[in-house]
Amino acid sequence: MNDKRLTVLFGGREALPVRAIPYVAPWARFSPDVVITYLTKGKRNLPRDLTLSAYHLNGADPVRVELREWDGPLAKLKGFEAELDRKYANRDENYAAWRRKAVKEILPASVFMWLDEFEKEFQDDQKGIVFNDERLDNAKLILTPMLDADTREMVMEGFEGQEPGQVTQAATGGAPKVKTGRPPSVQVKAEIVRQIVVAFETAANRKFDSDVLPGSAADLLDACMRIEKAVTKRNATMVTTTNTFKKWLRAAGYSFSNGCTPKDQATFWTHLTPQTITIINAGVFTGVSPEKSP
Repeated sequence: MNDKRLTVLFGGREALPVRAIPYVAPWARFSPDVVITYLTKGKRNLPRDLTLSAYHLNGADPVRVELREWDGPLAKLKGFEAELDRKYANRDENYAAWRRKAVKEILPASVFMWLDEFEKEFQDDQKGIVFNDERLDNAKLILTPMLDADTREMVMEGFEGQEPGQVTQAATGGAPKVKTGRPPSVQVKAEIVRQIVVAFETAANRKFDSDVLPGSAADLLDACMRIEKAVTKRNATMVTTTNTFKKWLRAAGYSFSNGCTPKDQATFWTHLTPQTITIINAGVFTGVSPEKSP
């Protein structure tokens, strides 16, 4: 376990435990109740909506946490706050107890976000906002926060034994460089997406209009993850958010029409998934033979 950096690596990609977020980002803007509200897509006078998803591990595979799975933590938040209101009539005492216990009580262990995605959203969240507190203005993530041993252990609960994110010294000296384990470039992901769509075209026995693909991006992403799981026995390459996936699609030259997806196309891609699984080459995801997709 890394004694400093509150991150771990999965498949070379750096992950940030959700319990670490209030400590690495300004507490006033990313306190546990705000984090859980972002993740449940709820409304609590938030300055903007984050478009991120959280993940947990199923064996060695990252699996997206579905919205309904946050019902339990959200209920714990309400119960926790009600319990403190009963115990502490004094506002200062109530807040002190809330801040001391909230991360562990509200945010689940073993759940994480991809650090590179959270960093981008964090920076976007800072744009155009003027803070009265200079500690929040131009704030940056502190991935090596000053924490006591018990708090650090609580934050990293469930990630014991995982490869830590590391800070390494540059060979030529100077400031440390962070080993972030960034994902492959958008161009690489775009090429993978292109080959998957080609395989879908073979399964459908027709050429798709690249400017107006049928169905929806969310359904296509779900189908891609199902295919990767089936042919490689794990999910790694295609685990991302719908917004990031749309960027890969655009880079590959594809787009969907604006507006609502017609009902008869809601599961267009998942409907073709079983046949596409029999066509596509696993090398599309592993890079062993990237051009063997039909």
